[in-house]
Amino acid sequence: MSYTEEIKIIHKHLSGELSKEEVKDYMAWKVENAENTLLADQIENIWESAAEVPQTFFDADKAFAKHLAKMNEAEPTITDASVNEETTIIKQINPSNHNNIFNLTWIKTLAAILVFAIAALFIFDNSKKSSNTITDTFVTLDDGSKVWLNEGSELDIKSFSPNNRIVKLKGKGYFDIKSNLEAPFKISANGFDVQVLGTKFVVNALNREVSVKEGKVKVTNAIANTILTANQKVIVNNKDEMLVENFIFDDSKLWFNEELKFNNAPFDQVIREISANFNVKIILPARNDWSKCTFTSGSLKGNSLDQVLTILKLTYELEYTRLKDNNISLTKVKCK
Repeated sequence: MSYTEEIKIIHKHLSGELSKEEVKDYMAWKVENAENTLLADQIENIWESAAEVPQTFFDADKAFAKHLAKMNEAEPTITDASVNEETTIIKQINPSNHNNIFNLTWIKTLAAILVFAIAALFIFDNSKKSSNTITDTFVTLDDGSKVWLNEGSELDIKSFSPNNRIVKLKGKGYFDIKSNLEAPFKISANGFDVQVLGTKFVVNALNREVSVKEGKVKVTNAIANTILTANQKVIVNNKDEMLVENFIFDDSKLWFNEELKFNNAPFDQVIREISANFNVKIILPARNDWSKCTFTSGSLKGNSLDQVLTILKLTYELEYTRLKDNNISLTKVKCK
């Protein structure tokens, strides 16, 4: 087998596409020599890994208080003599009758103000990044929960923290919520609220619908409430009445590929869905038609972006560079 055929047979084995006879042939090929075993083990390890990047939550109040405490600890005891000496030296450097003499207290206050300003800028910037009113956006919240926003949708997380999980949704979003029994996840959306402990579901604030893929979801408004389970949805009508329906949750109708699972998908489609999932721009090299450059895999959902790129590299001899804006430019893609 060629290198590309070897990669494809490993993918088919991992995604369960091989027949019993083909599995026997695959296992025989795998132990045929050390190179085959090494290649198969490397790809299997990547598929089995489910590394998650820990999210850090920046607490501006704690940072501000910590900075002030350190400033107070570091500040020396100042005697009257030392104050006079310091004032004299400063006046010699900058002789002026104006009341603008720099002292340690003023410097400490300025530093504290700067810390507070930087903290505020950090929070504001993160708030802007967690919502999007133009394109599909993938968001990982501080508690590890994940949200996929549809085009033109916006998620307000100003009131969100790992212990106070409250958000507001405009538009449509798919939620994959980390379980936390002590802090239910709450979503406010166009006249109704959704509360969960840990589950997967879609909230459509525009059509006032909630549909559940896994777990339980509680939907409430001013006059009613209901509990939804998997493969159920509720529609809140104009009278605020809740109409519950049974249905089959269809992943194919989502606006993104949640599982990152591909079946002979054209390479440009693969890159679009990987880009949307990791919220990064991946630039393709010039090519008119990618339809014959296909990719098949099991679910890549648990892998990091670097691990997914490694899988593509093994399949397509991929070469790429990381740009200054953290985007990625593909410089070589070898299709068979």
